[in-house]
Amino acid sequence: MLGGQIHNDLRTSSSTNLCWTAAAYPATAGTAVKLATCTASNPAQTWSYRTDYSIVLSATQSATSPGTGGLCINTDLTGATTTTSTVTITPAPTTSTYYSSSTYTYTYNNGNTNVKTGTYTTTLTTTVTPPATTTTTTGVSGGSITGLSLQPCQSGAWSQLWAYDDAGDFRGTNQTKTSLSNQCISSGGSYAVGAQLTVQTCGWFTWTPEASVGAGAAGPLTSQLVNYGEYGRCLDVTEWNLGAAWLISYPCKQDPTSAVGWNQRWTYDSAGTRQLITNSSSGAYCLTTPTSAGGYVLTRACDSTRADQRWTRLGDTGNRSTSYTYVDGSGRCLSLGPPGPAANYLSAWSSITADACDGSYRQKWNAPPLPISGNLAGERETTGGR
Repeated sequence: MLGGQIHNDLRTSSSTNLCWTAAAYPATAGTAVKLATCTASNPAQTWSYRTDYSIVLSATQSATSPGTGGLCINTDLTGATTTTSTVTITPAPTTSTYYSSSTYTYTYNNGNTNVKTGTYTTTLTTTVTPPATTTTTTGVSGGSITGLSLQPCQSGAWSQLWAYDDAGDFRGTNQTKTSLSNQCISSGGSYAVGAQLTVQTCGWFTWTPEASVGAGAAGPLTSQLVNYGEYGRCLDVTEWNLGAAWLISYPCKQDPTSAVGWNQRWTYDSAGTRQLITNSSSGAYCLTTPTSAGGYVLTRACDSTRADQRWTRLGDTGNRSTSYTYVDGSGRCLSLGPPGPAANYLSAWSSITADACDGSYRQKWNAPPLPISGNLAGERETTGGR
């Protein structure tokens, strides 16, 4: 099934492993979401983070790619004012002119028999007025947040937009969708079986989505590098530390109102230096390949003369093995490696290395989904990454 589990923050509470769970299954509009012991392949615990920043109970969406419809995590309000505005646009008429011609022959006798040819030309003008289009927009203002529940998905509705931030919060937006709010998904008091999810001031409860939950809107349009083997994880400058001993594959950060932080934003200078650049608060830093295969890829101040900062980006080469890779000057591929040696929460995330190119999914970045037949729609092939 498309999707994955969303756990309590395993970085800070590793002794407890609880997952978001629809309180009733099959779920209906209004179903609450609670914490329960994680169980594999449980459809009540399987969620998908979609490109419109909504989080849907996977089994309730369509089997198309990408999935549509379904029941989404929704901020519930009371006392809100709903306004509806309707705009009707009537397109200008379009005029088309058509020309047709035909050739004819006739015979006449002026002492000799002669055959003549001629051409008739017909001009036809038509005017077409396209039908008017009407767009209705519904806005909500005011009111008090009363909690969280599953409601029919409405793409773009502020109450269903969720940003995954640096702290591991799922943070909402304000009602005008111009900035993130200070309201986050919380379990209301503790990480405990049966605790009901709600929406409250951020800073109390954070979450760890599995890679299979998805990358949300992350990808080329957000300047993020999504790994194909751990889809839902992005190349990340560890803890915003440009001197970190290794980089990590971290849950893709999201922000429906603005760009994500620089430590997950990368620009490839394809026409010039072939560097992969993050424009940090300390200036431009570039991915720098190690001296030996399997070593950590690091960030160092960009220097256009450094051969170890040059990468060749390959898109669709027509060969699945070589497509969607970044290859360094020694012919090695940007890859996922084993977690770094830290004993703290960083051990939860794969490192970033340069390895012999092997065509595996851990070496592919921003690859498009493969077409899937049957009931598996929108899946990406993985290598079992988190």
